[in-house]
Amino acid sequence: MLDKKNLLALAVAAMLAACGGGESTSSSPEAAAAAMRAHVLSASPARAVAAAAVAPDEAAKQLMDYAESVAGFKVYFPEHQSTLSFGPFKYRAYSSGVLLGVVVSADPNYILNGVYVMGGAFGNNPLYVGQLTTFITPVDPNPGPGPGPTGGNNGCYDLSQLDNAGTRTVVTYQVSGVDAGTQTLDMLVGNLSPFEGQQAREVTTKITNTGKFEGQTGTFEAEAKTYLLRTGDTAVTNYGSTAVTQTSLGGFAITMNTKIVHTPPWVDRTAALALGESTTVTETSVTTSTTTGIPGVPATPTTTTDTSTTTTKYVRRESVTVPAGTYDSCVFEISSSGSAVTTSWSIVGKGIMVQSVSGSGATQVTSKATEVRFNGQKI
Repeated sequence: MLDKKNLLALAVAAMLAACGGGESTSSSPEAAAAAMRAHVLSASPARAVAAAAVAPDEAAKQLMDYAESVAGFKVYFPEHQSTLSFGPFKYRAYSSGVLLGVVVSADPNYILNGVYVMGGAFGNNPLYVGQLTTFITPVDPNPGPGPGPTGGNNGCYDLSQLDNAGTRTVVTYQVSGVDAGTQTLDMLVGNLSPFEGQQAREVTTKITNTGKFEGQTGTFEAEAKTYLLRTGDTAVTNYGSTAVTQTSLGGFAITMNTKIVHTPPWVDRTAALALGESTTVTETSVTTSTTTGIPGVPATPTTTTDTSTTTTKYVRRESVTVPAGTYDSCVFEISSSGSAVTTSWSIVGKGIMVQSVSGSGATQVTSKATEVRFNGQKI
């Protein structure tokens, strides 16, 4: 009688035959596994033990999402695949002929929470490559005080963009109202990087504003690095950011260096909102900043702790026409503590904002996209 290990091997063999198999890129399965471990351990700090609040299936999903995002693993896991189940495993099968699995339930033949690979360079038997926490620290997808939206993706966003280093979005806006001028946002998805003891996706956003601000003509430039991790089809965990801003206004050239750490990280579930539904997030952030260029003000770091509450409502879906073109859009209303309500229009399936209106009357500011480019292509 076949045990589970042999059954898994047969299932994999059948799947490999259907996929066309895979070429070995290493002298032995063990050497390939060692290279995989060495790649992670040389690029990343030691991981903490998995949080008890993270369910095994969720931790396995995060591990496999992580593996798909690492450039050095693309030869093994070249594309995103759906998660399947077999025996004690949650696993994914790739066009390379490789299977990646995590043991999520007790089984005498395998190591609980162990990561296994099989096929291609790893041979025809499940090969243990280490504990899940060797590779990632699982993140509770719902660390907030309430459950939040739990529905499927509303189609407004493609969060898989966060899994692909090199994804680039560039949008130019015409700004009118109490502030007026031109704004350009250039956003580039980077690699997984350490931030405050966590592994998260580093997203670099360069912002350039030219025009009238606070009644004076000037320029504003910023480069921010935000640390995010997609922790579900509808969830993105936010850890914090660093930024350098330079402002030329009223005869002053002011530079500010800022670091923001969310304590704890908060989860954005806007992608799970159904029409008419809202999500509210209360976050606490520790901000450290240093400002130079203001006469008489020393360049001394200051640290503050702030708590804010933001409510986002998915109000409708409609066609919107801006100078850049006409787009099917999702419309959201965002209200934050002490701030005017902002209404935004984002391209369906991309999540790229093409129009926003904030405030009203004499304080209203409107931004409309004049050009939208995604991975170099005009859309």
